[in-house]
Amino acid sequence: MTVLLDIVPDEDNPYAVLSAQDDGGEVLAEVRVPLSFQLKRSSAVAWVEGGFARL
Repeated sequence: MTVLLDIVPDEDNPYAVLSAQDDGGEVLAEVRVPLSFQLKRSSAVAWVEGGFARL
């Protein structure tokens, strides 16, 4: 599984999207997170083990 953090540079309201993909590239989950979210191994593991809950 791969966890990604993508920044969306909207001029009025920039935000980030946290997503999880399986080995084939299929999106398993996707949530919008604040730009201040820090993607670390520990935060990715916690998100996955928490059932991809909204943050």
